[in-house]
Amino acid sequence: MILLLATLAYAEGARCVATWRGPVPGCPIAGDLVASATRGSETTAERAARRQLARVLELTADELVERSGDRYNAEYVLCTERTLEVADVECAGQQSSMDGGLCFVTFDDPSCWPDGEVLTMENEGWRAVIDGRQAMCEAVDARLVRLAYRDMEESRIRCQESCVTRAAVSCPPDR
Repeated sequence: MILLLATLAYAEGARCVATWRGPVPGCPIAGDLVASATRGSETTAERAARRQLARVLELTADELVERSGDRYNAEYVLCTERTLEVADVECAGQQSSMDGGLCFVTFDDPSCWPDGEVLTMENEGWRAVIDGRQAMCEAVDARLVRLAYRDMEESRIRCQESCVTRAAVSCPPDR
């Protein structure tokens, strides 16, 4: 009985969405940024979402410094620390693998994924969200490498940032 309850708790998991609304004191990044994570428990999902958001802030800061000749990395040093203090995090339970057989991975960014192809994968509970997002971001990166545009490295960085924050995994229940 205990093994069954432990297995069910592990299969459920949680999905957390962390939101940054800036600028805030110590970090001049303006606007809203969102990152999400899915893990086996709400505590680990929340930590992972905050880490993911910190990475998005780091990538955003790098891009701002690169695009502007009058900005320096030192201006953004505190941004990742501020993520732990000021980010809003909302968490919800994640579907169990018993709820459906397939998950659909979408990514809505025409400059990185122009044909809007949807990836499918087996629903393995909360793990499907992590694996689905990773599969999509790998496919986006492989496409950019294959195209080998002149600004490929810049495009790869921008598209990875976009994919990490915007790829969506949906696992509808069987009908």
